[in-house]
Amino acid sequence: MFGRSFLTVILATFLLTLAIPAQAQEWVLYDDFSSGAIDPAKWSADSGGATTVVDGQVRLECPVGVRKVDLTFTNPAEIAAIRATVTIESAAEDVRAAVNGFIGMLGENPVWFSNELRPIRSDGPSTRYSLDLLTPAPDNAWIGSFVSSSANYPGIVIGQPYVLTFYADLVAPQFSVDGQGSLTRTLATPFTEPTDPWMALRARNYTNSAGEYIGSVTALFDDVYVIYKTTE
Repeated sequence: MFGRSFLTVILATFLLTLAIPAQAQEWVLYDDFSSGAIDPAKWSADSGGATTVVDGQVRLECPVGVRKVDLTFTNPAEIAAIRATVTIESAAEDVRAAVNGFIGMLGENPVWFSNELRPIRSDGPSTRYSLDLLTPAPDNAWIGSFVSSSANYPGIVIGQPYVLTFYADLVAPQFSVDGQGSLTRTLATPFTEPTDPWMALRARNYTNSAGEYIGSVTALFDDVYVIYKTTE
């Protein structure tokens, strides 16, 4: 495991840039849920909460007592970037709708990414971009954050769609929420490919100080596009 001083050095090496660089990459439609059902060749659904397809959108319902509901990509090792239209249909407490997963490794430690909408916070609605260093599996306990950037945006409201994008670049991971901001982090020490690739669409509940899941959230996801990794 990496010591605190090592992590501090790594964190200090990040450089903030303001825009996603133009790249000759092609977005490919992964799923628009127009079939009316979850395609098992593309997705694996959680047993907790409820996952349904309604009016050409997939609905993830995370009720009181459930931590999160994931709709997991079946082919994460092939994906270099994800873009999805996300609408929070209903929410109680500081809940989240996100695109997230494992971006890569730093030594033996996996690195988690999350691009989130948080419509209910004590200091106002926000987006959140994060990269977190975890202990090795199976625990995957949090060690520290490379990026934990929350920005308050009054425009993040329940019932309105937003396009969330994440580029899983091992040198310069890139986050954006269309119309609400973007962020790129350039790493002095690039990540390596994840040993256990995993990516998902997620509806996540609020956890109180007693460890109870007391909120609830229903999120709609649509028009999921990906950029596939290229082979040299």
